[in-house]
Amino acid sequence: MTLGVIIQYCNNGLLIAADKRSTQLSTGSFQDDCTKIHPAGKFSVVVSIGTTLSVTPVVGQDFVDFSASELLSAAIKKEGANGDIRPKLERVGRSFKRSCTDFFESESGKNFPIGLPIFKSRVVHYNSLAKIYQMVTFVVDHYQQKADVKYSVSENQSDVTDYFGRPEVLLELQKGSNPALDSWRDNQYVLKILRNELVAQHVTRDDAEKAALYFIWLTSKNLHLLLPNDNTVSETCDIAIIEPKKGFQLLKTNARHNDVAV
Repeated sequence: MTLGVIIQYCNNGLLIAADKRSTQLSTGSFQDDCTKIHPAGKFSVVVSIGTTLSVTPVVGQDFVDFSASELLSAAIKKEGANGDIRPKLERVGRSFKRSCTDFFESESGKNFPIGLPIFKSRVVHYNSLAKIYQMVTFVVDHYQQKADVKYSVSENQSDVTDYFGRPEVLLELQKGSNPALDSWRDNQYVLKILRNELVAQHVTRDDAEKAALYFIWLTSKNLHLLLPNDNTVSETCDIAIIEPKKGFQLLKTNARHNDVAV
């Protein structure tokens, strides 16, 4: 699993952050070196969560070279989605499904866990024609060495904030009352972005970056309080942005909350 954080900031920019952890299914051991954010053209980015959330997800005792994000990114790049992504999605979905099925039928893929779903991929896309963000969720199920791909689309005319994968700590701080997390409720980013839900024009890029680092660090430290024995989110993360003029930019890799002043 992972934690992905998406925060819109002033001038219509969008920040995307994702932690770095991959967990070995059979032993529970983990590594914090996964790349979960993949550019898919100038105005698109893919973040994947679940069993195949990184370049080298783990199956049993071995690492398997398979990346849901890279496969989906390649399918989107092939279609060249710069304006409205919706007309491209059927072809993207077919291409993505073929790539996943080819892997599941390979020698490595034959031992891949069967599940419902095995992973989800979130595509964040800036529609440069309509000047809005579009978010597409791809869900891949694995049945008898075959892939089944479904997708859904949401569009945002104004503010975009999203927490996905393991958002339990952030949702509790936003709307809950669990006393185990009371000491964190007065943090400036919890108050400013989670609880008050400021409009994007009042959030600077620096605020968005520091908030994302803090939210991922906070989840890594406290997720076990809500989900006992869950250590599937790392303190470190990668951070990228999409902006209307410059498009996708990778800002930081292996960053953590303690590395910046708050």
